[in-house]
Amino acid sequence: MGYITGNGNGSNGNNSVFDTITANGGGFGAGLSSNGGAGGSAGGGSNGTSGGTANQGSSGGATGYGFNGGSGLNAPTMGGGGGGAGAVGVNAVGTVAGNGGAGKNTWSDWATATSTGVSGFYAGGGGGGRDNTGTSGNGGSGGGGAGTTGTGTPGVAGTANTGGGAGGGQGTGGAGGSGIV
Repeated sequence: MGYITGNGNGSNGNNSVFDTITANGGGFGAGLSSNGGAGGSAGGGSNGTSGGTANQGSSGGATGYGFNGGSGLNAPTMGGGGGGAGAVGVNAVGTVAGNGGAGKNTWSDWATATSTGVSGFYAGGGGGGRDNTGTSGNGGSGGGGAGTTGTGTPGVAGTANTGGGAGGGQGTGGAGGSGIV
């Protein structure tokens, strides 16, 4: 997700480690003057900046997932969507902020058995926030939170137990969804 007022960026998510496998935390959503952050799945850009680059790769014999964030626009300010585990974040276009990238449903049988995930998907990207005009971005399938608008209104949080990214807001982004092992 992208778009936080002022020049402040969001924060990268923490890495998750299990035995020899490391899952990189997601990249931050951009403030007004920088690109989205690099991460396992990358953050969206804002105010005419680029989305971040995904840097997960494979770790400890496990296959890595994660995609780049989308680019944001200036005048009006529209944030790009954050990357998901299954697709890139969508670029902002016109007066529409970018949607978060879709998550992955590779583990849908396990999701059903444990009542986790969202319709079998995990790790959707957060939607881009916007200024006071236009349309906010939707979260990607797999628990990504939607973007919002309004000074002081945080983006929608990612869904718990999905690893979904938070939506961008005009003031603050939301909290990412907790993961699951």
